[in-house]
Amino acid sequence: MRGDWKPFRIGQVEVSSPVVLASLAGYSDLPYRLICRRYGAPFCATEMLLDRSLLASPKLRNRLLQITPQDHPLAGQLIGNIENEGGAQQNTGNASDKDK
Repeated sequence: MRGDWKPFRIGQVEVSSPVVLASLAGYSDLPYRLICRRYGAPFCATEMLLDRSLLASPKLRNRLLQITPQDHPLAGQLIGNIENEGGAQQNTGNASDKDK
């Protein structure tokens, strides 16, 4: 059956197998991702990341966003639901008064 699998692409990244590690809160940290890669996962995702956790706690942010050269390609899942609290808006100033 494995011989029937075909690579797929996400943008310019080619993934050699359809079996990948999904974003699992509390599980898909760096050590777990590296174990999954050792056993054949060609593509992994970080833990699900809550915007306010990343902004509020540098220690937690550093733990959740740990990566190494062996940990590529890698995706992340960022979630949040409070207006003007999302990292992208807050950090880049993309929100304007007319957007509210």
